[in-house]
Amino acid sequence: MMWNPDLGARIALPHDRRGGLRKNSDRLGKIFYEKASQKKAWKYADSAGALQELGMQPLPDNMQPNGASSMLTTASDYARFLAAAMKNPDIRKEQIELRAPFLYWGLGWAIERTNGHEYIWQWGDNGGYKNIVFAEPSRGEAIFVFTNGDSGARVYDRVVTQATGHDHPALFWI
Repeated sequence: MMWNPDLGARIALPHDRRGGLRKNSDRLGKIFYEKASQKKAWKYADSAGALQELGMQPLPDNMQPNGASSMLTTASDYARFLAAAMKNPDIRKEQIELRAPFLYWGLGWAIERTNGHEYIWQWGDNGGYKNIVFAEPSRGEAIFVFTNGDSGARVYDRVVTQATGHDHPALFWI
């Protein structure tokens, strides 16, 4: 979950709603990596200081490393992770009712039951990145859409709806 400078030339940088590169996006990871490599332990104050150097607020979505919002991965690695996750029946157990009878929250995954299908799903909504994953464990099928733009939700909504052949209550809830 830490910035790796070797990936810098290969990473999809975040864009704003107008298609422009988001402010400081190319510098933030580098600052975190440089500061972290000089220390044995990385603390909240270190992250906050790095953000302040760029004139950014130390909000959770801006903090790195952050397992909830700073994962960098490839499509093939995420597909392997997703295939393993779908085999675990515990992630489909309801923990919290969101909007019965369609939406529930499970163990780190949301659950959607609609049109005779049961999906597990999750989304990412960070500055300049909008992503979604829908998986149907009983069929062993999944789709995920990673975007590097603030308007990416409009893209993944259309892709998931087209790929599955129906609307999803989850996409209205998000």
